[in-house]
Amino acid sequence: MNKKVKKKKYYWTYVNFFNIILKKFLSVIFYNNRELTVTFAAKYIYIFIQIISKSSVLKIENLTDIIGIDHPTKKLRFELNYIFLSLTNSFRVQLKSNISQKKSLILTLSNIFLSANWLEREIYDLFGIYFLNHKDLRRLLTDYGFEGYPLRKDYPITGYNEIKFNEKKKKITLEPIEYTQKFRYFDFKSPWDIKYRS
Repeated sequence: MNKKVKKKKYYWTYVNFFNIILKKFLSVIFYNNRELTVTFAAKYIYIFIQIISKSSVLKIENLTDIIGIDHPTKKLRFELNYIFLSLTNSFRVQLKSNISQKKSLILTLSNIFLSANWLEREIYDLFGIYFLNHKDLRRLLTDYGFEGYPLRKDYPITGYNEIKFNEKKKKITLEPIEYTQKFRYFDFKSPWDIKYRS
């Protein structure tokens, strides 16, 4: 049997696995170029990932990344993308799920995949999505006294504070940002938005 045909057959096995076994959890399945993308409800994240991590069909060995995306205009504001890799089958599975800002609590995967520990801390630090039962959920990339979540779209580009060296005190201090000129007012109307066109 040709290798290309054999690989295609494997991928349809994966698609069938999701369609048959996990059908009640899913909303969308998309297959493209050796990667399967599956969209499902947030309440099923932990159960869903437990099933695929123990599956002898998929043989998922590695959680490669967790990606957070902020959509402030949507009801389910945050999108979490989990990217898994099967080294045995040379195959990726991307799991997408949307969660609201009010209920941004997700069960941790650090007891299933060790790599989830740092990835979840990064998501918590930059988006403020809380992972339940995480053993060490604290800020990873920002400073201890940092306020807010820098990758949310509503976070100001300049931030709230600036760090600078104080000559009088001979130490580094954290101070509110001072603007040398009045803050400009910008017209945020998009020229591509139909309702703003004349």
